[in-house]
Amino acid sequence: MADPARTIDPAEAVDLAASSHEPVIVERNGSALAVVIPIDLFERWSATAANEPPTLLEELLAISGTVPEEEWAKLPEDGAENVDRYLHGRQP
Repeated sequence: MADPARTIDPAEAVDLAASSHEPVIVERNGSALAVVIPIDLFERWSATAANEPPTLLEELLAISGTVPEEEWAKLPEDGAENVDRYLHGRQP
């Protein structure tokens, strides 16, 4: 892995990532500019991700995108704060 104290240019980062088979973070002034991922690692991650079922969040986001705006407008604005009141009829 690259020495974190050493500054390397992006072209060198590509060579280092390819030879080490590990991601390399390219930084400038302590801020990450890019992450160089070797193609073999990227392909392995992509294949793994393609075989995994969607997460609950991904499912909810997909479903929420199919709800018309008129239906969203019917929800109470304080629903998150008063969830017990709306779900169970409890007073706050």
